[in-house]
Parts: sequence; C-alpha cells; structure tokens
Amino acid sequence: MKTRTWTTDVMSRMYAEASEGIVIENGLIRYDRPGHTRQVAHLKHCHEGRVSAGYYALGRLLDVSEPGEGARTLQALAELQIRNSADDRYGAFRWYAEEREVQDSNAAFFILMPLVSLRLKAPEAVPAEHAAIMDGMLRRAAFWFERECREPELFYPNKTMSDGAMLLAISHLLGDAERLDSAADYFDRWESYTSRRGWGWGENLSLVYQGVMLNALEIAEPLLRGVRPKLAERLARQRRSLLDILRFHDGTELVPTIRSYNFGGELRRPSLAWMIAGVTGTNLSSEASFHVNDLSTLLLFDSAFEGEARSPQGRHDGEDRKNGQAGRAMSAGVPRIREERVFDDAFAYSWIGRRTRLGSLNRFPVIPGSYQHEAWGLGWQSFPLSAAAEGGQVSYARWSVDDGETVRTHPAESYKTAYLMPALFRDSPYPGVRTFAAQREHALLALRVLDNVRQPAAEIADEWVVPGFAGEAAELPGVDGRRWHVLRYAGAAIAISPLQSLTFGLSPEAAGAYPDAKMDEVRKIGTRGDGESGGVSLKELKHRPGVLIAERDEARLKLRQILHVGEPGLLLTPRLQAGWAVICLDDANDEGAIRDRLSRIVIEDAVLDDREVPREPHERIRCVRLLENGREQVRLELDPHRPKVT
Repeated sequence: MKTRTWTTDVMSRMYAEASEGIVIENGLIRYDRPGHTRQVAHLKHCHEGRVSAGYYALGRLLDVSEPGEGARTLQALAELQIRNSADDRYGAFRWYAEEREVQDSNAAFFILMPLVSLRLKAPEAVPAEHAAIMDGMLRRAAFWFERECREPELFYPNKTMSDGAMLLAISHLLGDAERLDSAADYFDRWESYTSRRGWGWGENLSLVYQGVMLNALEIAEPLLRGVRPKLAERLARQRRSLLDILRFHDGTELVPTIRSYNFGGELRRPSLAWMIAGVTGTNLSSEASFHVNDLSTLLLFDSAFEGEARSPQGRHDGEDRKNGQAGRAMSAGVPRIREERVFDDAFAYSWIGRRTRLGSLNRFPVIPGSYQHEAWGLGWQSFPLSAAAEGGQVSYARWSVDDGETVRTHPAESYKTAYLMPALFRDSPYPGVRTFAAQREHALLALRVLDNVRQPAAEIADEWVVPGFAGEAAELPGVDGRRWHVLRYAGAAIAISPLQSLTFGLSPEAAGAYPDAKMDEVRKIGTRGDGESGGVSLKELKHRPGVLIAERDEARLKLRQILHVGEPGLLLTPRLQAGWAVICLDDANDEGAIRDRLSRIVIEDAVLDDREVPREPHERIRCVRLLENGREQVRLELDPHRPKVT
C-alpha cells in the first residue's frame, strides 16, 4: 500500500509501541487489567478482540507480521463470534475471550472495522488464506448487521451508522447485491431522520464519537456513489456538518459536549478528526502518539494526512476549500457564535472569545429516557454546561450525590468508576435529572433540576468543577448584592454566581457562615425536616438565595451549591433545584477591570405564581434576567408544568 510519509511513520510508531511488552495468547492480545464489561470487570487479565484485530491489520499493512501468526489471530477472532444460527445474536461478537455472552454489542463493528478497512483500502496486504477466514466472519456478521439495520436505534448515531457501514462494506466485499440494497435503504432512512430531527442523543457534539461516525460515512459514501449518487451526496452533506463543528471549535474541546470522557478538563485533546477537518495547530506533530484503534481512520482518510503540513488535500473538502472555508480560515474571527441543532428543539450554543469560551445546551438530556439507567446512560459522560480559558482548562457543572455509602457524580470522576455504575442515584426508579439553559454570547443562565427524589441520600449538591486550577476563586461583590466567584486567567476571567436554589434540610444562613468549611463540618449543620428517616415536610422545601462553598482538593477546585445535607437516610422530595450565572470576562486583565465589568451586571431572579393553575411552592415559575449596562443580555424562564425554556 502506498501511503504518505507522515502516515507511514505514524503507523510504524504505533506498531512499535503496541509491540513493546506485548503478550499474545491463543491469537489474542492479553491485557493485564480488567475489561470494561461487567463479566470481566473483576479479572486481572483479559483478551480483547478489538485491539487484536487492529494489531493484526497494522502488521499486515506494514508487512511485518508472519502469515501464520495472523491466521491464528483471525481464527481467535472468529471464536469470539456467535456462530449458532439459532441464537438471536448470530453474527455478533463478544468483546473479550473471557465473556460467556455478548454484553457490548458494539464489539461487532469495532472488531470488524480494521479488517474491513484493510480489505477496502489495501486488499493486496491480505493473503488468500486470511481472506477466507475473514469472509467466514463477514458472512455471519452480515446477518447481525442486517438485523440491526432493519430495526435501527436511530437515536444512537455512532452505533447505528457503523452497523450500516459494515453491512454496506460486507455486501460490497462479498458481492451480495441484495444486502447492499438493504444497506442503502438503511442509510436513506438514517439520513432522513437526521435531517428531519437531528443527531439523536447528540453525538455530533462528541469529539470521540465524531471520529467513529466520520469513519462510517467515509466507508458508506464512496460505496453508494455508484449505486445511489443522490444518497451519497446527502451523506456528504452530513459529513460536512460534522466537520464544520470541528472547524468552529478549532482544535479545542467542544463547549458544550455530549459523550465526552474529558473529566480532567483538558483544553486540547489529540484527535485525527481535527486533521480530517483541516484544523491546524493541534500539536499533532510527527511525534504524536496514536493507538492501534486509530488504524481504521488512518487507512480510510490517508489522503487527508499527506504532506508535512498535514492538511487535507483530498476530495472530501474540495468544495469547502474553493469557498475559503477550510481549517482556521472558517473560524478565525472572534468573538464568534454557533447554534447547533442537536435533536428537535434542543440546541447547543457556543461562544468563543479571544481568551475564553462558553457553551450550553438549552436542555439536557436532549431526548427523553437517555439520562440514566442501571447499565447505561448519558448523564455520567456529558457536559451540558462548560466554560474554558486559554492557558487554563475546561470547567463544568457537575451533580454530586452521596447516599451514605457511595458518592456518585455526573459527569463522573472517571470512565472506570462510572461505566459499571452509570446512574447518579442508587435505586431505580431514578429521579428526573434535567438541565435548562439560556445563553447569549458571553453570558449564561442555567437551572438544574432533580424531580421526584425518593432515594437514600446524605448529601446532594450541584458543583462547578475547575480541574487543575492552581489559583483561588476570588469572591467579589456585585451591585445587586450577590457574590461572584471569579476565576482569574492571563488577560481574562470567568465569573460564577449561584441563582436561587430549591433546597431541602439546609439552612442557608448556617451554610453562609462557613464559606470555607470542609464538608464534614458543613454536614453537621444540616437538618432533615421532621427528623425522621423518610419522613419529610414540604415546609422544609424552599427557594433560598444561592450559596457557593469553595472546596479544594489536589485535583481541582469545586464551587458547591448544597441542596440537601443530613444523616444518611431516605430522602423524599418532589423537587430540588440549583441555578448558575456564568459570565466570561474576555477582556478583564486585572482586578480593577473585573470589578468594573461586574458593576455593570444585575441579575433579576424571580419566583412567580401566575394563579392560572394550582401551584405548590416548588411548582412556581422561575424567571431570571441578566442585565448588562441596563440592557437585558439573556433571559431564562422555566415553568415546571411546562418544562421548556422560554
């Protein structure tokens, strides 16, 4: 296979790094750690299919692996496949050799992606013996992918698109015209859904899963061009919409983002997707490290990585380049704004200034039923409110629930801690967890709601988390009597203030008397209403002025709004609510400038009863306005009876 120098160097380095200390047993790479699924999470060792498939394909591409060794790997991968035609998961794959049954069904496309990419882009690298083993897997997999595409989970973009791409590619490789037509029908349905309603639960806002979706489109669009050219062009438009998002954010973490695992708040994360979009200056030098799992992208988008400048010269973005829209040329101006449709009337709003960035979703989750379940959910891996500063990090809103035994947070502490425990609360049925926001340019207002809480709880808090922040959050007064916590950066600042909160069992006066208290001290000042576990009085559920408590550990600064605290026990309350005002002070380079900007800002925060329908106190309308220089900058109104931001 002819590849460009940069691509060849990257692949060779990937193979050398993956080979260092590698242990291959029975054809599969052994990991000396647990796997990610529940069946193998307790094991010290496991043998994974995806990385083994990628390592095999990389070795064949570079012509450095022995054919006999490769055949053993392919046979081992075939053993991971469900080969009983009576099984309803016939053709699917187990992720690990140690699994007894399929638990993560995405294993099918993740294991086959590097093999299919190799067959499509470098068929000469695959010996006939290997191709025969692959074909056996592909024939069985065709049944699985056809089933998945017949009843697709259209709301789950990266999975359903990858299933469709695999069905299309397998049909092409095996000369199966009937299934190829079925795959084309699937993509017609997917594209219609995406154009009409949006990107399901929102993976167009995920740097991680954009890469997966771009791979799927890069397989599908060329194969469809010869049989359904109009459909191929529709897919090309969807691809351009993904690349436009990346260009807008120009190599910096998306704000906001859905399904990101950036719990450490990294401002810039390496991804080949940036290069596909033509974004320069992302530090993806010739020394950049990539993983074997990146092989499919390197193969599929080889033309996008050519040349020392590593800027796309391929066919995909030729039209965009003629229009002067490639790379930073499209997104160089600041400040700039992008409103991105996610699903139906759920939108992401992103503002980028010279030194700071601010983003929000007008509602999250963007589709019902997706926030938390016992085995999956988007809450632990999504960042619906986030801000960033050059020379700093991404900071974000985060729920924290201590049930007396375990502390759970959304977003999570880490992938490892949350994947097998993804819900925010211990017991099902879970409370409703929702975020509502309004943003205009550099100013954001948000209300965060927990509905129908019937859970074990010792403490419930909403936090603004600032990972790796070395400074202190200076506390400065506003002209309307509120307190602002200000994060200082070089030449700029981000100011954060709580709105009124709906709390249970906490005296705001007491909390305010201990602004620097550690949480074990704050816990002592809580009260549980009538004092009985599980017995609560609605008179203790009140709108109160928001109070922020600054807490620091070695990893981060947390600005905390405590909504409930008390002895561990069953909490029954119809609603808890926190609120945030966040302002990026993009040109405030000293304390005087910060104070001057804050002196121009007033927040009107009202709790209203329209008397048109019966309302308990917790059901009243919230109306919040942020005025700057006497003019309304942004407004947020939320009616619990009609939970839609107006």
